[in-house]
Amino acid sequence: MDLDEDLDLGSEEVLSKLNEELEPVFRLTAILSSGCPRGRPPWAKDHTESLNLWIQKVCSMSTSECHRLANAGDPEMIHDFALRAAAGIELPSPNSVLAERYWNLLLNNPQCTVYHLGIAHAQLILFTGVVTAEGYAGPSSRMDDFKRAGIHAEIAAQAGHGTAPNVLKLGKIFQAYRHGEHKAVFGQWTCFWRADASWLHRGRTAT
Repeated sequence: MDLDEDLDLGSEEVLSKLNEELEPVFRLTAILSSGCPRGRPPWAKDHTESLNLWIQKVCSMSTSECHRLANAGDPEMIHDFALRAAAGIELPSPNSVLAERYWNLLLNNPQCTVYHLGIAHAQLILFTGVVTAEGYAGPSSRMDDFKRAGIHAEIAAQAGHGTAPNVLKLGKIFQAYRHGEHKAVFGQWTCFWRADASWLHRGRTAT
C-alpha cells in the first residue's frame, strides 16, 4: 500500500490492510523504545515522530541491503538489522535468534557508539530468560542467567540507559536477591541500582 496516496480511512478494508502492513513497523518501534532511556529515543519528541522516522528509514533501505552492510561491519547497520530481525521487517517472521546474534555482534564492534551499546545490552537482557518483554519473571531460574542479565543491566546503565524499560524490569525481580545470600553479586551493580532507585523515587513523587 502506497502511504503517499489518498487513503479512505473510513474503509474497514483499507484500515485492515494498513494495519497489516504497518504491524512490523509498530513492533520495531516498540522494540527500539524498550532499550532507550525512559522508553524513548533521544531524537523522538513523541511517538508519532518516532514512528514516522522509522517508517521513512525502513522504506529507504531494504532489509537485505541492511543485512549486507551489517555483515560488512557497519555498526549502525548491525543495530538496524538486529531491530529488523526482532520485528520481522521483510522477513518471514520475527527472528529472535538472529536478532540476538547481531546484538552480540554489535557489542564487539569497536565503532559502536555508547547509544547503540546501551540499546544492545538492554535488548540482550530479554534473551537471558530472566524477564519477559511484558515485565514478568521469565522462565529461567539459573543463577548464571541472573548474573548475565545483571551485567547487561549494569553496562546499559553505565551507557546512560538505566531507565530503559528492559533494564527497569529487572528491579523488582532482583530485589529479593540484593540483600540475601547472593548480595555480593547482586549488590555490586551500582549504576543499575542507582537508576532503579531514581525511578522508584520519581514514581512516588509523581503520585
